[in-house]
Amino acid sequence: MSHAMTWEQICDDPNLRDLPYKIEQDRFGRIVMSPVKPRHGGHQVVIARQLCFLLPDWAIIVECAIGAPERVKAADVAAMPPGRCPAWADISHLPLAPDICVEVLSSSNSPEEMEEKRRLHAERG
Repeated sequence: MSHAMTWEQICDDPNLRDLPYKIEQDRFGRIVMSPVKPRHGGHQVVIARQLCFLLPDWAIIVECAIGAPERVKAADVAAMPPGRCPAWADISHLPLAPDICVEVLSSSNSPEEMEEKRRLHAERG
């Protein structure tokens, strides 16, 4: 029988650090890993830099973990105004979605997965 981990346990597990994968959690508590390619990361940087330029006072986050009921999904790039920024040191994921959530499409993304992320982020604010 498998044991599902909480997001906090996933974040604290030393065996899951420094993996060359993006880690998320599905609604069953399972770890979902997607390989990250340099081109994908490059697109994230370009988008984050543009958001920093357009919204200089906002918090810009790359690989932003956002909690949803029974799962955690990560937006590739996210942005929030200063008044919405939580105390960073004490959280493993944001309880509400940032004002801007950007997903960089990759060959491993299915249309169903992207629709689920859109729906989950919208549900989280």
